[in-house]
Amino acid sequence: MKKQRGVSLLEALFVLGIMAIIVGIAIILYAQSTDKLKATELKEEIMQLKHIVDTLYEGQIQNQNGSTGSSLGYYGTGPDDIIASGMLDKKFINGKLIVTPYGGQFDFHVDDNGVWLFWIYGLTRQACWTIATTPWGDIHNMNINGAGDWGGTWPPGPATQYCNMQPDGQAYIGMSFTRD
Repeated sequence: MKKQRGVSLLEALFVLGIMAIIVGIAIILYAQSTDKLKATELKEEIMQLKHIVDTLYEGQIQNQNGSTGSSLGYYGTGPDDIIASGMLDKKFINGKLIVTPYGGQFDFHVDDNGVWLFWIYGLTRQACWTIATTPWGDIHNMNINGAGDWGGTWPPGPATQYCNMQPDGQAYIGMSFTRD
């Protein structure tokens, strides 16, 4: 009997099929972990921005009392003021815009009652859900994709529903916080 040399076409295709499945799973897992990392960076950026706004407000109060502090004020504070303060990490600044790890942008202002209104554009569905379900503590209100106001942190079910509303997969969130 003759010994068979090499691999048959069927055997080679079988091995290639298994390898394709393994590579596909690895790509999906990598994309999910990258998205979770970006969502974590986004949460940190939100907290950093909130801290900066509160710091600028404290500076304004100190100025009114005759002490030294920031001259930027609180009422009407927006992205230009935050960038001008030099307090925000440079990786979140692109020209005159404050950007997210997803390439979207932040827009916000602070009213005269110390409530800051904050919009985050260009979020993936996963990032939208992560931000919406994070317990922020001092949040007044959260709006996802222009619909569905919720007084605080969203429960997972409704957050999933509203974050999935946009057909292009891009979401935005509006938030309002009070001063610490």
